Amino acid sequence: MHSSCSFSAREYRVLERMHEIIQKGMDGLTQRLDNDLKDDHSYSCPY
Repeated sequence: MHSSCSFSAREYRVLERMHEIIQKGMDGLTQRLDNDLKDDHSYSCPY
């Protein structure tokens, strides 16, 4: 019983870390998308 408890705790830490990495990745992705959209807008603006 104790071993399964410690395993779930370790599993939770891993999931937490994965979530953190995914969150950072998503933030970077949305930021890049925003920049791309801004660039597209600035390119089409002069016309």
